[in-house]
Amino acid sequence: MSVQGLQNVMSNDYTVYYIPRAWGGYGFSQPLKGLADEFELNDPRKAATLLSVGDKIDLGDGKGDTEFTSDLSSTGFSFRKYAVFFPAGSSEGNGVDHNYAVPLMRSSDIYLLVAEAKIRTQGAGAGDALINQVRRRASVLLPPVVNAGMKELIHERRVELAGEGERHQDLMRWDKKNLVDIAAIYNLAKSKAPVDQNKTVTFIRPKHYYYPIPQVEIDKSNGVLKQNPNY
Repeated sequence: MSVQGLQNVMSNDYTVYYIPRAWGGYGFSQPLKGLADEFELNDPRKAATLLSVGDKIDLGDGKGDTEFTSDLSSTGFSFRKYAVFFPAGSSEGNGVDHNYAVPLMRSSDIYLLVAEAKIRTQGAGAGDALINQVRRRASVLLPPVVNAGMKELIHERRVELAGEGERHQDLMRWDKKNLVDIAAIYNLAKSKAPVDQNKTVTFIRPKHYYYPIPQVEIDKSNGVLKQNPNY
């Protein structure tokens, strides 16, 4: 399922936010080495998902391939997935069409959600068939999982859905069931990030499982909506 943006009306956020500033984007999302290391050796999703130092990409400027260099990202990586690359100096509204169908929901996401439900209700191995469908679609070189538990499911969701905005919701869902420690994961990530290293992530349970409801929406509901606890 996807939504098609119209040029100069709706931007492709993956392009605008993900690609390096020097290439016309904002460069806000810079993947850490931990994500790159999560991919298995023969997993082609790594190259499809990430740009690493030394990779080359055609920016459409007529100059052939341009090398992704270390100065383009403070982590050494950038997202390639779903990004539309365009010449340096290009920006929104200058006639460069970088709008296209933006995915809202993918079948692999659903397969892995169902696999997770099966594992959590029926035990390890119950989701093998669904996980292996996703892995076979990615590459026949990836070995099938056998008797997969939550560790394998968490790995598969991370590499399959990297950069698609699913990670935080996944971590919150798993934290609720004590399958992961979301604060520890974020603090480890921040310790390896190039900025804000001295800031500690504080995750208050159950408050931070929910977002605050804007007061204006509560006011408009005439008392129907109630603010989430602890806000």
